Parts: sequence; C-alpha cells; structure tokens
Amino acid sequence: NPTNDIVKIEINEQLAKMKCTARVMDVLGKEIFRTNLNDVQTEISFRNFEAKGVYLINIYDDKETRINSERILITD
Repeated sequence: NPTNDIVKIEINEQLAKMKCTARVMDVLGKEIFRTNLNDVQTEISFRNFEAKGVYLINIYDDKETRINSERILITD
C-alpha cells in the first residue's frame, strides 16, 4: 500500500467503542506515532515523516492485544 500523504484507518463501531489505538512502527520496531481510534474512520498523515520507506500500522484493543497489522510504504 504505497502512499505519500494520508492513510485512512477504518474500524467497525464495536472496535471504536473499545478505545482502540493505532501505532505506527518503523522496521526496527520503534514506535513513531500513536493515536486513539475513537471513530470508525481515522486519518493519519505521513506528510511530515522524515524517512521514506516501510512502516507498520498496528491496531490494539483496550487490553493491549494487537488485533490487526498492515504494512505501509511511504514514497516521495
């Protein structure tokens, strides 16, 4: 999934009520960004990320269990 700007995360209403979080990780596993997913759709802007390359977006539920993971390629 290449992008150079906005990534949209969509979750169902049940997950939105669970206070899920999205965490963006670099390939070394370092957390770069975190946001709460309080709505069924959330946008993350990658415009200001300094390094281009591969990142992981991990979705966690309110018990800190990872429920989804997607790989993102940031391009110019």
